Amino acid sequence: MTGHNLPPQPTPFIGRDHELADIARLLADPTCRLLTLVGPGGMGKTRLAIEVARCHEMPDGAFFVPLQPLTTAEFIVHAIAEAVSIQFFQADDPKQQLLSSLQNKAALLLLDNFEHLLDGVGLLSDMLSTAPGIKLLVTSRERLNLQEEWAFMLDGLSFPKDAAKDALENYSAVQLFVQRARQARADFSLNGNTELVATICRQLEGLPLGLELAASWLRAMSCERIAAQIQSSLHFLATPLRNIPERHRSLNAVFEQSWGLLTTAEQDVLMRLSVFRGGFDEEAVEHVADTSLPVLAALVDKSFIRLDNTGRYDLHELLRQFAADKLLDAGQYEATVEAFCAYYLKLAEQVEVHNFGYEQVPWYDRAEVEWDNFRAALTWSEESERGLHMAAAMGWFFQERGYWLEGQYWLEHVLAANPDALISLRAKVLNMAAMLGTFRDSEVQHYLEQSLALSRPANDLWNTAWSLSYRAIQIIDDDLDQSAALVDESLALFRQLRDRMGLTHNLVRRSWIAELQRDFDLTQQLLDEAAVYANAVGDKILIGWVTVGRGTLASHFRRFVEARNYLENGLTLFREAHFPLGLDRSLILLGGVELALENPTAAHECYRDALLMHKDNLAYHPFFPFPLAGMAAVASYKGNYQRAVVLFGAAGEDWVKRYCAQNPHIFTFDRDIVTARAQLGDESFEQAWATGSAMTRQEATDFALLVEPEVLDNSASRPADDSVTTRERDILRLLGDGLNSREIADQLVLSVGTVRWYLKQIYSKRGVHGRSEALARARELRLLT
Repeated sequence: MTGHNLPPQPTPFIGRDHELADIARLLADPTCRLLTLVGPGGMGKTRLAIEVARCHEMPDGAFFVPLQPLTTAEFIVHAIAEAVSIQFFQADDPKQQLLSSLQNKAALLLLDNFEHLLDGVGLLSDMLSTAPGIKLLVTSRERLNLQEEWAFMLDGLSFPKDAAKDALENYSAVQLFVQRARQARADFSLNGNTELVATICRQLEGLPLGLELAASWLRAMSCERIAAQIQSSLHFLATPLRNIPERHRSLNAVFEQSWGLLTTAEQDVLMRLSVFRGGFDEEAVEHVADTSLPVLAALVDKSFIRLDNTGRYDLHELLRQFAADKLLDAGQYEATVEAFCAYYLKLAEQVEVHNFGYEQVPWYDRAEVEWDNFRAALTWSEESERGLHMAAAMGWFFQERGYWLEGQYWLEHVLAANPDALISLRAKVLNMAAMLGTFRDSEVQHYLEQSLALSRPANDLWNTAWSLSYRAIQIIDDDLDQSAALVDESLALFRQLRDRMGLTHNLVRRSWIAELQRDFDLTQQLLDEAAVYANAVGDKILIGWVTVGRGTLASHFRRFVEARNYLENGLTLFREAHFPLGLDRSLILLGGVELALENPTAAHECYRDALLMHKDNLAYHPFFPFPLAGMAAVASYKGNYQRAVVLFGAAGEDWVKRYCAQNPHIFTFDRDIVTARAQLGDESFEQAWATGSAMTRQEATDFALLVEPEVLDNSASRPADDSVTTRERDILRLLGDGLNSREIADQLVLSVGTVRWYLKQIYSKRGVHGRSEALARARELRLLT
């Protein structure tokens, strides 16, 4: 969580010099930690706030949190976590995870469009009280009314109050109008239009969105006609009418004028587009709004909708709300919502069809792009069986893409709202909830008991098979024999059903159990059979699990070079699939193999990557002790027993023994402890262990990430440039290809914060101050070849 994610702006920032200075002074005041920019819709709050955040320096950066797609305040936590690259795992309350991750940070959070989520303001107070280094900059059409709040009321851009005495170009409102006018009509000039432009700016009182909308009509009409149209309903700037929604009291006339210039077909489409959240594509529009490409193109031309470089459309939130009211007035709201939910149920079912196969990754990518629309559809469908169908269909997507907590939320809510739904449907949702709740044992057991109670009497073999499988995974650490028996029963049912997905997943799961039972012949047999099914359909995640399984099997026979090749291939597959759970597991296993190959530098790098993947979400990361135990083993291997014992203590004896028991061919916990005690002496050993045991997870992580020289002192495994690791080389190469931090993170399946951490390490090692210098030095050393 260092740097920023502030969205780039397509046009220069205009005016607001006084506002920028005043806001900067407020934010510099240590007592001002929650500043709300308050003003009516279209006043330019977001644009100003982004410029403020870009100029305001904080040690850990500034982060933009878009709230407009959210349907309820419950998702504010997830929106903030996504913006600052905090990844939740299935554990305790997401809010507590967020607060824990922020408590030692010093950053500015820009929460944009808060007005429809005011019942969630308590979270802001909690953040301010638990994270003293955090400052909040909020945009809203309404005050938050919190004790901590400082409010900054925003007015329009400067405009000529009467006949211009100064040069017209000195007014910010005129500058903005001319800029947008030239985008709409390249030959536009102030010459011959000065008085008309001044009139329009006065009519709109410098309102930025009003200016942009007015200028956009220059494609279709003259300045004179635009001024005349605005003049006929100028009352919108300060309407006294109480029956007009507050958000429309300053912008409604602008929108109404624009609305009146649309054809009936365009108006009908625009109304229906208001049900979308987070954008839409042509296919969705065709099903929900029953429209065609020419109508969409017309709406783009008239600045009602936007088209991004991916071919996806978007509707400004204020215009969306205006169109939504029109939809209600026209009596078409329920029918449009019905069409919307029907489409997204169909899309969810298509995603489910591709849970198994080579098209899984692109379909999951599509589901992620559409996630805000799925949220809206789930919200509208929550109390119907359609909600159950949709949540169940999305279950594997939730699992494979890391939406564990939010997926759990939807599954639990649709279950609670539909107690009388079809038995098979409820059983399926219960199974999905069990899959996502793997690390909350009591809840998982409860779900599975309910599912089995429903599916067994109904002779529902499919749900019974999955219930048995999830139960087996739940008890794998406690009773291997019982776990094996449950998976065997599940496999028999999937064979009977000829369900290749269920069969392949459970062949892999049974191979894990066989490996833990040290039955390596059976492990090989199960992996071979799973590979036949996974390869036949090109399922990257299952091929990845089979590949990683072959790697761990090879390591048991001390064929470590072979094991490394398998594990690296598995990592590649999991990166391509954007599968966090597989990445975590593979990195930890690969670290052990690298250590066995006497490559402590590479081993340390694997464990560091595993730890960095979750650096901002340490409090509830379920596998947190494993990379610590691995780093302790690296330190022990290098003879740094003080460091090893501290890390062993931080990991915890139970977790260390569990880790080493799963990898006896690599790690010998008892031997390391005996050796360390002999080298350090009882008193120093106990003191180091106590130091580690007393560490918080953040302290343990900070300690683990301190790379001491002797940890990396291994000439046999050094790259040509002995201070640049393999991961840093990968990042340098991608940097040389012109990728930014976000794109590098996507390529390597790391967080943006992790990439920036590596870049800082690279700059520090090379003694340079930026990307250009780092790349130039890397080329000199031939690190990019």
